[in-house]
Amino acid sequence: MRNTRAGAEGGATVAEFLLEQLDAMGVDAVFGIPGGNISAFIQALRNHPRIRFIIASHEGGAAFMADGYARATGRLGVCLVTAGPGALNALTGVASAHRDQVPLLLVGGQVGTDRFGLGAIQDSSDLGVDTAAMYSHVTGLSTGLSDPGSFPRVLARAINVATGPRPCATYLAVPADLARMPVGDVKAALAPRRTSTSTSTPRRSAGSSRAATISSPTRRRSCAPCTGSCPARPR
Repeated sequence: MRNTRAGAEGGATVAEFLLEQLDAMGVDAVFGIPGGNISAFIQALRNHPRIRFIIASHEGGAAFMADGYARATGRLGVCLVTAGPGALNALTGVASAHRDQVPLLLVGGQVGTDRFGLGAIQDSSDLGVDTAAMYSHVTGLSTGLSDPGSFPRVLARAINVATGPRPCATYLAVPADLARMPVGDVKAALAPRRTSTSTSTPRRSAGSSRAATISSPTRRRSCAPCTGSCPARPR
């Protein structure tokens, strides 16, 4: 199996760093659909020994699967989609998670930064179909990455907002070229820890960690598989 880290002079790439942080939180599944603009993430997932990439038939379904994962496990639900229509197709599922206070992180691909504003297919930057602006209405945080060196703190912010005292959905758009670049020197303190935190979180079935630390929550509820339409949440 090819080691993608070998070509990253500054250490982990943006895509690899994302998986390292999710793994440290205890997240063992990412839901989505492959696409050219997220190929760096797909390769990193292929090489990761613990995190599974579960492919849905539609991005909307992937978002709802990430929502269900968060409710069932008490961990952060993570959805990975490509640029343009991939990100737009996930909108309903993300909005549903946000409304129900379910911690969910949507990572959306972007065309390379050198193609912004040139009419490239799937350009969803602020010079194209601005997905970050759209998601700002249905998430607690919606932003795009402009510098790989800032990715650790941008990711930490997105996760802390999603898993904070009032859990919600967050959106992070990552250009295809930046996803392959190294994040540079990162202090170990940035890594989330598997600490247990007792919190009282109303109106949710999935527990959450405080914003001070990114942790795997302990409060869980049992869930049963369902087909067709399911109840919104157990009371």
